[in-house]
Amino acid sequence: MTLWEPRTWDELDLAAANRLLDESNGLELKSDITNDKLAKALAALAINGGTLLIGVTDHGELAPVVLDGWSERVSQVASMKPQPGLTPRVWTIPTPNDPTLGVVAVVVDASPLAPHMVDGRYPARQGITTGYLPDDTVQRLMERRHEANRDARSELEAYIARDPFAGIAIRPEEYDTIGRFFMVLVPRLADQRLLRTAINDSPADDQGWIRTWLLSQRADNDPIDRDDFGTFARRGDGVAMSTLDGSRHPTHPRLARELEITHGGTLRLFTAITREIDGKEWILPDVIVNWTKQALLFAQRIATNTGYRGPWACGLHLTGLEGRRVTWYGCSSWTTEPRYPDDTYTELVTATAGDLTAPHRIGRRLLERFLLAIGEDAYHRPILRWLDGPSPGPDATS
Repeated sequence: MTLWEPRTWDELDLAAANRLLDESNGLELKSDITNDKLAKALAALAINGGTLLIGVTDHGELAPVVLDGWSERVSQVASMKPQPGLTPRVWTIPTPNDPTLGVVAVVVDASPLAPHMVDGRYPARQGITTGYLPDDTVQRLMERRHEANRDARSELEAYIARDPFAGIAIRPEEYDTIGRFFMVLVPRLADQRLLRTAINDSPADDQGWIRTWLLSQRADNDPIDRDDFGTFARRGDGVAMSTLDGSRHPTHPRLARELEITHGGTLRLFTAITREIDGKEWILPDVIVNWTKQALLFAQRIATNTGYRGPWACGLHLTGLEGRRVTWYGCSSWTTEPRYPDDTYTELVTATAGDLTAPHRIGRRLLERFLLAIGEDAYHRPILRWLDGPSPGPDATS
């Protein structure tokens, strides 16, 4: 479904003047709304995607509301009241004469986690009204949820089976001790030529766009040094930047890292997540957190540059963990007792395009169990502050 996303007052005014502001399965209009009804409306729109305009009567007449506080309110309700929570995109459209008044636009992307429960029931749009789903439809949509996890799991398992370490000439005993990070992000509804089409519209070659789109947009808080990513390499279904193709660190497996991008937009990331200290292997949570963050930022950039607005299937797998101790960068002392009880950690998450506007929330879902397993005090580490997200501004959308 193509969602209507009005951005200017002139756009709204023209639609109202031409009597085009009509409620439908994908458009809900409210002159005002309570938190309970807001939660119900968002959950209902999440099944197929849709737009909620606050400040428009159900007859299609513009009825501006006071804009202050709406973005924060919508985001709070969306994350707390529906189960599972939602991450809609929210912005305000002020009137020309008074910027404190206007319309609040809320776009809810079709959610791979639908249906979303509110007060024990599953709301759904039924024509121009909102009702509740029957049991058989709930069951069918629940099955659709599992399909997204299966996409992530199959892609992740294929990447693990191909283990990029297999191409490094290291001693078997060393291979077995090094912990490894595998992550995949799959745009579930993307055309298999998603990136090829975008590249063909650009003068940049393959190597140019991977650097321009992903590796050159370095912000102050970006966790990975692009210059240390290795060299350009081709893959059967896309391209890569890798240190595993005999380039920068062929004899240092703990410095191994790889980013693969398929022509359909699927991302695969690999790196080592342990280091040897005093003859023993230690887990590096900083690396795990930073690479999870980087993967989500890469997916965000792909969505932005291609216009892809569909759901993503995300899979994270860590191996070589059992009995390992933990050390944090910048920490004056190391944790002395073994901290992680199992050899592997796997988490599968489905995310909407809206979720990618707040990647820290996806990161928290992916890493929560791992961080709790190595100690709840982990959340006090500075490296993890991004999991709480940015401080909301006056018009924050996340």
